[in-house]
Amino acid sequence: MKLILPLLFFMAFFLAILPACNRQNEKGTVQFMDKPKDPKPDTPLTLGTIRAYFGNYYKIFDVGGTTPYADTASNCYFHNACTLKEIDMIRNDTQYTLGIYIVGYPPDVFKSDTTITKEAGKYSELHFFSPDAPGTNSKGHYVMYGLYSDCLIVSDNTGDVLTGTFSGTMQDYAGNTVQVTEGEFKIHIYRKTLSCNIPQTK
Repeated sequence: MKLILPLLFFMAFFLAILPACNRQNEKGTVQFMDKPKDPKPDTPLTLGTIRAYFGNYYKIFDVGGTTPYADTASNCYFHNACTLKEIDMIRNDTQYTLGIYIVGYPPDVFKSDTTITKEAGKYSELHFFSPDAPGTNSKGHYVMYGLYSDCLIVSDNTGDVLTGTFSGTMQDYAGNTVQVTEGEFKIHIYRKTLSCNIPQTK
């Protein structure tokens, strides 16, 4: 009897916490996996485009500003005489916005494969969201930070046209995730000098 009572107590405790553990695991789910994998287009990457698999969905982002190559905040290198060095590459498709941000690197350093890793004042961020989830604390606004993985590589800069690749896991505020694979970009950036008293654009 002395052995049976502790065993019964343990079993009751285990059964009580099991549903709570299950609910905790269900908080975050893997998104964009609700269909077979899209075929990847057999076409070259065109200027002004960011594209990748988001889960099983192959998405092409090629709209920014008034044209894919517009001189707007959608594809710029913002810098000043103080500390600001930020490259913004933002594109849209028919449903979502994808933003790639590289902080702390001037574009002139990208002469060959350069992996953007986290160090003092230098990092990358990727944001993927729909119009109804613009804030980073919104469900459905997915973020990938360079400090978690070497997810972004700039492979070439020719005439301020940046070409590169990206991949990794994006996560929203609710814990939902999306796996990004075979990402690539080719964006012509424009250089904009700002005053030192103007904060960073993001």
